[in-house]
Amino acid sequence: TPSPASMTGPDSICYSPGTAFPFTVPNSLGNTFSWTTTNASLNGTPTGTTANATFPNTGQAIISVSTVNQYGCHSDTLNKIVEVIPLPTAVAGPNVSFCTGSSGSIGGPANPGYSSYLWTPTTGLSNASSSNPTVTLTDTGTTPITVNYVLTVTESGCTDTDTVQVTVNPLPTVN
Repeated sequence: TPSPASMTGPDSICYSPGTAFPFTVPNSLGNTFSWTTTNASLNGTPTGTTANATFPNTGQAIISVSTVNQYGCHSDTLNKIVEVIPLPTAVAGPNVSFCTGSSGSIGGPANPGYSSYLWTPTTGLSNASSSNPTVTLTDTGTTPITVNYVLTVTESGCTDTDTVQVTVNPLPTVN
């Protein structure tokens, strides 16, 4: 019984427990397939050309499949190594409040492993791609204005987001 010629499916994924990823082999007329895993779980007991796997931990996992003929004989096993990448952690920092004419800092120290930081919106930021930009906003009204800034961090193609609320208070009015 020939082993499957190839297996399609991701070589690496961002850690997402509970999300199923499909792995597929070409059809082999009159045969079924036996799927197994290391550091992963299969949804059900697949015997067809596709198996869906979940990955409960970060690190390396292996998806394995062999062809099974009508007599129950197994072929050699075809293995696919999958790298499960940990998610970065975005830290937008505590909410900030200041009076118009002043400024405040959001975020925190840079993590050297993270390839990018992106703040949205960019209004009033000293640097929208910094881990801890300074916010300078002006409130010309008589009530506070609030802006929610969302930080998106990326590491090895995986992302995470966090939000911080910035409130700018107006100066007192003179009658």
